[in-house]
Amino acid sequence: MTPRFDALKTRFTQIKQPVRDAVSDTAQVENTVKEIIASVRDRGDAAVREYSLAFDKLDVASLSKA
Repeated sequence: MTPRFDALKTRFTQIKQPVRDAVSDTAQVENTVKEIIASVRDRGDAAVREYSLAFDKLDVASLSKA
């Protein structure tokens, strides 16, 4: 536990240390993003359509530039 001064209560309290550092523990997210980028590079629009359906629940029939 780490002591923390609570200015409103003007006393010290104990808080738990985080189990992991959420800001710096990004390895899993980084790997997922790399896989998505590689898939889009390799498969193009087909991969974008699949990810749109998976993440956005959007079934895109065709992709075109606006």
